[in-house]
Amino acid sequence: VSSSSDSFWPLFVLNLLLCSVSAVLHVFLSVSLTNVSIASASNPGEMRLQQRDLHCQVPRSS
Repeated sequence: VSSSSDSFWPLFVLNLLLCSVSAVLHVFLSVSLTNVSIASASNPGEMRLQQRDLHCQVPRSS
């Protein structure tokens, strides 16, 4: 029983860490995208370039 619990807890902690990291990434991505859309209203030319870079990077991360 001790061997199974020893292998169970690291997996449980790792799963918990992955869930928290993915949640933080989702929040960070949504906030950054919101900032991009807000800034695009003030400076459309510069933000269009940054939005293009974002579209290139999003498929790699997800």
